[in-house]
Amino acid sequence: MSSYATTLIKHKELPWLKLSILFAFISVLGTHYVRSGLEPGEIILPWNYPVALIITTILSSLALGLYVLRNPNSFHLNIFSYMLFASSVSCLGWTVLDELAIIFVAFALLFAMTRGVQALNNDNKDSIYLFSYLVTILIFFFTAISGLIFWGEIKAVRFILLFFALLILSWNLIFYEWKIPSKKELFSHLIKLGLIYYVLILSLGFLKIIIDPTFIFAKFRGLGGTSAMGALFPGIVLIPICFYVINSREFHEIKISTYFTLFLFFLCSLLMDARAGYLVIFLGLFMLPFSEGFRRTLYVFTISIGVVVLTSTIVLQQPLWIMDAIESSLGAFTIEAGTRDNAYYNQSYLDSKGDIGRFMFSYCAYKTAFSSPFSYLIGVGSYGFFENLSPCIEAFKTEYSLPDYTRNTALGGGKPRPPALGAWVIENGWIATALLLLTIICAILTNFLSRQKSRLIITDRKNLHFLPCLLIIPVWAYFAEYQDYVFLYFLIMPFGFLHMITKAKS
Repeated sequence: MSSYATTLIKHKELPWLKLSILFAFISVLGTHYVRSGLEPGEIILPWNYPVALIITTILSSLALGLYVLRNPNSFHLNIFSYMLFASSVSCLGWTVLDELAIIFVAFALLFAMTRGVQALNNDNKDSIYLFSYLVTILIFFFTAISGLIFWGEIKAVRFILLFFALLILSWNLIFYEWKIPSKKELFSHLIKLGLIYYVLILSLGFLKIIIDPTFIFAKFRGLGGTSAMGALFPGIVLIPICFYVINSREFHEIKISTYFTLFLFFLCSLLMDARAGYLVIFLGLFMLPFSEGFRRTLYVFTISIGVVVLTSTIVLQQPLWIMDAIESSLGAFTIEAGTRDNAYYNQSYLDSKGDIGRFMFSYCAYKTAFSSPFSYLIGVGSYGFFENLSPCIEAFKTEYSLPDYTRNTALGGGKPRPPALGAWVIENGWIATALLLLTIICAILTNFLSRQKSRLIITDRKNLHFLPCLLIIPVWAYFAEYQDYVFLYFLIMPFGFLHMITKAKS
C-alpha cells in the first residue's frame, strides 16, 4: 500500500457523506422552488437551472466521491442508500443527481483500486451471470457513444459516463472485498430513511395544498408535478423489506417504524393515484403465500384490506376505493382508439384513452425490430428511437386517432425518451435485450436458489419477499425510463444490492 493511500485512510476530518446529503437536499429543494413557478408541462433542462443549483449538485457528487475515497472498505450500504433516494428526484425533473454522483464515486473507486487500498477478492464467481451483466453494460456504453455520434444528441454524454461508472462500480463489487452489514443494520438504516423521505413528500404536498387550496388531492404531487412514479421509486426496495420485517419475529425495535413507512407509502400512492405504488404493494402481497404460508397471508391480507378501506373512507370518502384502484391498474393495459379531454391544474389538454400511448411505443418498437431482426441485432444507438420508428408510430396514431405529441426536450431537439421496453430493442439491439433478460434470470437464480446435488432449491423462503425487486423491473420499464434509475442497475448487478439483502446475516 502506497504512502499516499495510507494518508487517504487516516485523514477523515470532514463528514463527507453528511455534506453530500446536505448539498443534495439543497439541490432538491431549490429545484422544487424553481419548478413551482412554471406552467404544467414546461421543462427546464439541468443546464438551464440557476448556477447555484448546478454547483450544489456538483458539490454533493464531489463530497460523495471524497467519502468513498476516505472509506473505501465500508461505503457500500451508504452508496446504495444514496442512489436509491437520489434516483427518486426524477419527480422534480432533475434526473442527473444520481448519475452525476455515481460518476464521482466511480472515479474515487478507480483511484482506490489502482492504489491498492482495497483487498482483492478471489472467490469463485458465477461466470454466466458476470458475463451477461458486464457485456450488457458494455453494449449500453457503446450504444450511448453511437447515439452521440450518429444522432448528434449531446444528452447521450450522460449515459456514456453513467455506464462507464457502472462498469467501475461493478468491477469493485465483483473483484474486491467489501463488508455486508447485518439485516438488522441494513433494514434499520433503510426504514429510517424511508420514513423521513415519505414524511417530507407528504409535508410538501400538504404545504402546497395550504398555499393553493385548488391543488386538490386528485392532483397531489408531494415533491413535484411531473412524475409520481419517481416519488414512489424507493418503494421498490422499501416495501419488500417492510413485508419481511412485519412477518418476522425479530426486529422488534424497528417494527413500529416499519408499519409507519408502509402506511405512508400507501398514503402517498393513494393521494397521487399512482399505479406504480399499487403495483409494488400488490407484488409484496402476492409473494406472501410463498414466503410465509397461507395462514399468515390471510391474516396480513385481512388487516391490509381493513387499513385500506378505513384510510380511503377517511381521506377520499370512498370505502370501495380499492376496487377503483384495481380497475385503474388493469386499465394501464387498455388498448382503445380515440382521445379524451383531461383537466390538469385548471388547464385542458387532449390525451389518448387508457394507456395506449405507452403501448404504442412498445408495440411499434417490437413490430419494427421483428420486421428486420438482423438490422436491430446491435441497436441503433441512444436517442435513435424516434428516427427509426417514425413511420410505424405515425401509422399507429392515425389508425387509433391518437393526439400528436410534439414536445421537444433534448439539447439536440429530440423528443422525450419513451418507456424503456421498446427502447431496449431499438436503441441497444436484440443481443443486449436478451443479455439483460438473462442477467435478471441469473440474479434470481443466484440470490434465491442454490444447487443441492442435481436439484435447485430455495435458499431461504423468507428471502422470497425480495423477489418483487427483480420482478417489477420489466413492468416498471413499461411505465417509465429504465435508463434514468441508477438504482435498478444496482439490483441486477452481481454482488449488488440484492446480494446484500439476501446474503446478510440476521
